[in-house]
Amino acid sequence: MSTINKFFEDEFGKILKNKLKNMNINILIVGATGVGKSSTINVLFDTNKAAMGYDITPETSLIESYSLENLTIWDTPGLGDGEKDEDYADAIIKKLYEKDGKGNYLIDLVLVIIDGSNRDFGTTYNLLENVIIPNIKDQNRILIAINKVDKIGKKFWDSEKNFPTNEGKIYLEEISNKIKSRIEEKTKIQIKKPTYYSTGILDEDTRKPPYNLARLLFEMVTTTPEQKRLILIDNVNQEQDWENNDGEKNYFEAIFDSLLEGIKKIVDFVTDKENLKLLNNIISFFNKSNKDA
Repeated sequence: MSTINKFFEDEFGKILKNKLKNMNINILIVGATGVGKSSTINVLFDTNKAAMGYDITPETSLIESYSLENLTIWDTPGLGDGEKDEDYADAIIKKLYEKDGKGNYLIDLVLVIIDGSNRDFGTTYNLLENVIIPNIKDQNRILIAINKVDKIGKKFWDSEKNFPTNEGKIYLEEISNKIKSRIEEKTKIQIKKPTYYSTGILDEDTRKPPYNLARLLFEMVTTTPEQKRLILIDNVNQEQDWENNDGEKNYFEAIFDSLLEGIKKIVDFVTDKENLKLLNNIISFFNKSNKDA
């Protein structure tokens, strides 16, 4: 992510960042108990540096928040324990209907996390089919991700390489396709195929490099509104290891390409010559960065 750091340190990067000051992005993280929501948030955004709090509205006070400049992450309670699930579901629904000061729906992205080491996805299916999908305004803002793939078993995961075996890759693709097919069959909406990843956090004392985190970030960026994508990237964990990908795609280059689409929406270059110059400088910067990568 050093390219992004250099970008915001440059003169035109600072100008663009100033244009983003009054724009906020809100991400809602949901999932069953124990899927690794908090660890995912931390490796992506380094929430040790975030201001923590709770929603100020009584209806959704069960939801924790992490604030990093103009990014807010809403961490919902885990579902699946039964006793308080109805209260948790109600809090999530109310958050989905919440609007910002401009009258727009607050939540820009709903990240649904699944525990890949547990084959029982019943709680997640219920969450998606009965809570999220019927109550979100824009169903294109839903992203499903499968965590803990490093715990799927020795047959499927090479712990030394920190990478799935050939059989593991096939298994993970099958699980992703199965989840996508189930949701589309039950809800009649099209969703992205779930991304599978590992945070690298095995327990409180054991850390490994994450797996496929760059792909997860790419999917998050391309699922958020175009004009807000740069805000998301500006807040990612700069100290994280982003290198261990599935090898299918250069996700850094793909992220840069998707950022440019958003930047074109931020910069009103049609009527303002200064904005046109700014846009051209930004495009040149990213093109050069891609060539040097």
